[in-house]
Amino acid sequence: MNNNGAGPAHWRPTSYKDLIGVARDAGEILHEKCRKTDGPVKVLIYGPPGTGKTELIKMSAVQLTDLPLDRSGNSFATESVSGRNVNSEMIRRWMDDLHYRPMYRFSAKCVNEIDRMPPDAQVMILDYLDAMGFGRAFFATSNLDMTLITERLESRLQQFRVSPPSTEMIAAFLSRRWGFRNDAAMRIAVGAAGNVRASLLDAQSILDVERVAA
Repeated sequence: MNNNGAGPAHWRPTSYKDLIGVARDAGEILHEKCRKTDGPVKVLIYGPPGTGKTELIKMSAVQLTDLPLDRSGNSFATESVSGRNVNSEMIRRWMDDLHYRPMYRFSAKCVNEIDRMPPDAQVMILDYLDAMGFGRAFFATSNLDMTLITERLESRLQQFRVSPPSTEMIAAFLSRRWGFRNDAAMRIAVGAAGNVRASLLDAQSILDVERVAA
């Protein structure tokens, strides 16, 4: 078995072309959107866990700002936070920043699991989204179906639903990138049940066991 480059648990896509299934299709649309726009950009990507939502918003932020992100998803032009950590004071700071021209081509905010924002922050974020102008981007993810997300958020964000890739897609990806035999790749893919992140962790465990046994 060939471990090409980084192991599965440490592998990260660098382009939407590295993704599989609907995530790749959504990535292509976002890529074109980010390539042509001056902003504002307001996007929500939703769907089950482990389907590439966070990677999609990171790629989009990098494309718009022309700056790479650190391991936490931040750069001089991008701020990434968990929805549960977004509070009123943070949004007030974001609102104040809107008075100033971005230092880079774009200034981006990325909120993972926006549905976990406290109720008062969910209300305040509406004003922020309405006030955004050129050179500003807001990307959010949610594991919830749109029917469980507030209508006010839904009406302010362009939505992309990312559904899980098929078992065959995950198996083919594992075989192509890390040289897993078809039967082994299928076992991992079936166990992951459409969660790409889970399949990568399972694949890493198998590689680690084989390395120790060798």
